[in-house]
Amino acid sequence: MVKLVSIFNLKSGVDPDEAYKVWREKHTSWAKDKMLPEAKKCVINRLIHKYPPAGGMVAEFDIFGYEMFWFTDLASALKAAGRWRSAQPDEFLAKFIKTCKMVIVEEENVKL
Repeated sequence: MVKLVSIFNLKSGVDPDEAYKVWREKHTSWAKDKMLPEAKKCVINRLIHKYPPAGGMVAEFDIFGYEMFWFTDLASALKAAGRWRSAQPDEFLAKFIKTCKMVIVEEENVKL
């Protein structure tokens, strides 16, 4: 499986709870409406704890949350990424998000 992952950070002064509510509503309906028909699964993740905490020795990342779509192969993920990039910004992106980055990740399951 291959994952298309979008990573978000918020504009300053944005209420994180409101941003999360709008993100879940908009992008859940977007996923259910099959805007990415090749996608097998969608997961929306909000960061609830940053590691290391502020003031740690390592630079802190300014990430609010991330969204993952699973695909069976790289070609499907690349096609979806192109479609996603060419789409008009939705309310969530325009009102709440400062930066949105996308990566494609190959997945391997390891038994623990």
